[in-house]
Amino acid sequence: MQSLNELNDNIISNLKIISERTSNYESLINDLSERIRLCIYKDWDNKDYESLLDNFKALFKAKKFKISWELFTFVRASHGKVKQNQIYANFWEELSTEHMRLSSNLIDELILLKISYKEAIDKFSIILELLDDDKDSKKIYFECYHMIVDALLNGNIQNNVESVCSQKINIACAGTGWSGSGAVVDYLKEFRNISFIRGEAPFFEVGDYSFLSLVNSFIEGNNFLHKIIGFFFQTIVGSVIIENNAIFKFLYLRNKRFKPERSVTALKQCLILSEIISRIIYFYNRKEFESVKVLIQKFGNELVNYVSINVDSKKIALLDNCIHIQNIHLLKYISNLHIVCVFRDPRSVYVAQCTERKSFDSDVKKFIKNYTNVIASIKEMHQIYKNENLKNKLSILSFEDFVSSDSCRANLIHNLNLSQSDWYTPKKYFDPSISIKNVNNYIDFKDQESIKMIKNQFCSVCNK
Repeated sequence: MQSLNELNDNIISNLKIISERTSNYESLINDLSERIRLCIYKDWDNKDYESLLDNFKALFKAKKFKISWELFTFVRASHGKVKQNQIYANFWEELSTEHMRLSSNLIDELILLKISYKEAIDKFSIILELLDDDKDSKKIYFECYHMIVDALLNGNIQNNVESVCSQKINIACAGTGWSGSGAVVDYLKEFRNISFIRGEAPFFEVGDYSFLSLVNSFIEGNNFLHKIIGFFFQTIVGSVIIENNAIFKFLYLRNKRFKPERSVTALKQCLILSEIISRIIYFYNRKEFESVKVLIQKFGNELVNYVSINVDSKKIALLDNCIHIQNIHLLKYISNLHIVCVFRDPRSVYVAQCTERKSFDSDVKKFIKNYTNVIASIKEMHQIYKNENLKNKLSILSFEDFVSSDSCRANLIHNLNLSQSDWYTPKKYFDPSISIKNVNNYIDFKDQESIKMIKNQFCSVCNK
């Protein structure tokens, strides 16, 4: 039997080993971080993209999603530079962890109905054990999963779970990329009854199992069950194969800002979303598609509630870029969200990207080709606005009018049912006299030939 002194010596020895290993681990992480930093701050055209990707892969294994947004954007752009290289063809998928692979396999088995109820429960239990989430979250995930699998494999549905949120109308600002929607966000943040939600909410558009993919799949009648079950694994559990940078972006934003464990009410909202999913599956399998459509609309509202779950009930949630202009048809499936769409002179958009996006390809012909799609989206948005009677759910304005016209801003406040009396911190975030300088940012731009080409192509939408 060891003496007390011998026992203390063993403990001290083990602690030294742990300390040395921890020190070595931290040293390795710091070394990787420094290598990545050196890669990033080289001139863009002279970057060692391969080294950046290799070092990031090693860093991600250690830190998971505890990385900066800037680093992700550089890695995404770097992969775009080398994606033709077969060595990096599966770069994103190789970042996937064991529970992500198991989840994707389980999704396939559930869709094909090649699994018993007991097997489905057992396999999900293994996935839960591999997650880093806390016990309370895992318990809720299991309850959510049970409802879904019971509907899918046994044809059972639970009683309605009561919503924990009011059905107030929240606000989202949308743009086309560098269209100036951030100025509108800054202005609305100055109202006392507005609560801004930091971070892009990915659940509506991002990834293969977003609300957008779910709605489109229902409209097209293709792979709908796959999308709705995948939504549960991607959104609630945070566990799907990282097949591309969009899924990585989704999981990154989810883990940074919108993890269910952020509050008890968020976990309760997971139960509501999952209960609706179970009902959608039940009625879809019975081919009662009108009931499914109604449930999808309810699901869209509860998804807005989930994103804004921690906003005071007396305040309105303000979201930024959760739904973009090209996906405005989603408003037909969401009734508790008013979207403010902002478009901008394409010349200003081009200059803003040239000066603000380090990885932007300034080839004006490519820009014109891409922006032609943006124009088509804007036209489609106007058509939907007219046909679907979305006056109470959609406001459309130009960046130029917004920053230069008091009446334009007053009309927006009226449309959003806000009051000027609640505008309690004027110019704290948005100063028209500063923003207006960005209206004609193209006048002194060095490449005037490109500016002329853009004006010739998009004359009808250029600021006069």
